[in-house]
Amino acid sequence: LLGQRPKYSMPYDETMPGDARVDRVLGWLDLASADRPTFLTLYFEDVDSAAHRYGPESRNVHDAVSRVDGYLGRLLRGLEHRGILDNINVVITSDHGLSETHVDRIVALDDYIDLDDVEIIDINPTLGLLPKPGRHDAVYNALANAHPRLHVYLKRETPLHWHYRDHPRIPPIVGVVDEGWEVLRRATLPVRLSRRLFGPRGVHGYDPHRAMSMRGVFAAAGPAFKRGVSVPPFENVSVYNVLTAVLGVMPAPNDGDPAVVSLVLKD
Repeated sequence: LLGQRPKYSMPYDETMPGDARVDRVLGWLDLASADRPTFLTLYFEDVDSAAHRYGPESRNVHDAVSRVDGYLGRLLRGLEHRGILDNINVVITSDHGLSETHVDRIVALDDYIDLDDVEIIDINPTLGLLPKPGRHDAVYNALANAHPRLHVYLKRETPLHWHYRDHPRIPPIVGVVDEGWEVLRRATLPVRLSRRLFGPRGVHGYDPHRAMSMRGVFAAAGPAFKRGVSVPPFENVSVYNVLTAVLGVMPAPNDGDPAVVSLVLKD
């Protein structure tokens, strides 16, 4: 905020065990009150990594969920041991879900357009294309009905809930494949078809309004939160407003729904 960095931070290191990450956070809570942080975050990549590599229905993901459950148990036990569990607000969330894909569900982009006609801004499972000068209409027309599993839009015609139409970073042609499908360059298919990547994999980026598998989780407990309530689904961007309300700071302008605050927090 305003150029101020966290007082304590660590570069992301995927080799650092989850238990060690928990212990680092608990160590920060053991500091003297003048030095103790009031907002701490933890990230565990176990489930995401396993689901991307082996697919969300795999045994590997089951094992990863069990490991993360153990990390959270270690955190809660550490808070309880310090006698502060009832004074701490704990929020557990994820940034996305994952859907299972397979090699028999792939759309090869260059089967339908010449890749020299575009700059590929984004690919798989979404598409973002910046056509070369004079090639906009040809590219769009070639892709508009190219494959029944590929849905392509002009920026101005994208679904309203994507919030794409007025954003300067969105390219003029965008698209997305159906849940469980992939869209790739043909040159990358040999890698995808190799033994290492032949089986099911996990992919995210599908429309969360249509694909339940894209939805994340939100669970919270502590003195600021209502007890024993379930709330309707809300977009992840609204978590920011919830956290700023808990911390008592003024949120920066954002796309979150401020009504979510009253859904999850006590008066």
